[in-house]
Amino acid sequence: MGIVAGQRLPDPVAEIRTDRSDREEDVQQLEQVVQHPNKILAVSAIYHFTTQWHFAAPVDRTWSVVLDIERYPGWWKNFRRVKVVKGDGKSVGSVVDCEVRGSLPYSLTYAIEVVEAERPRHILLRSTGDLVGTGRWAFSEPAPGESLAVYYWDVATTNPILNLIAPLARRALASNHTQVMANGYAALRPHVEAVPRKL
Repeated sequence: MGIVAGQRLPDPVAEIRTDRSDREEDVQQLEQVVQHPNKILAVSAIYHFTTQWHFAAPVDRTWSVVLDIERYPGWWKNFRRVKVVKGDGKSVGSVVDCEVRGSLPYSLTYAIEVVEAERPRHILLRSTGDLVGTGRWAFSEPAPGESLAVYYWDVATTNPILNLIAPLARRALASNHTQVMANGYAALRPHVEAVPRKL
């Protein structure tokens, strides 16, 4: 279903994709992309999330603010720490260390590397650490002066405790991710939609 000009999506739209074919396909992708040992992937919990954010702002501005990850801790409370250790955080080869904590009593630490980047259309990320897999932002302009940012997050957890409880707590872990992304949307939206001052 397409986006109708002027249509406002719920704030935000998020879903977890869990059908068997998706899981099998993405496990293979994770193996190829991050070259993680098969024995670790076999016991990892695999998650596939899609989140959509709609903004009343041009797509180029949305790209600039959403991907300004180094500023996240200043307004996105779930990001405890962000450090760009290589590059600018947006261009190919950049590496960013992150620590994120949701409503559950644990933090996740991981590094993301920019694998592909085409401003202002998409950026592909590779994640290592507590979360191993790929993330991809796709940006589009459903109507003049509006933008849609869609995040695809396909990852495996490597924490033994999280993997142990995953069969019992999968829904709670998915809800935790959804809440983190909802917090991000609420925090970033005012910055994206703010009218830049003319110098």
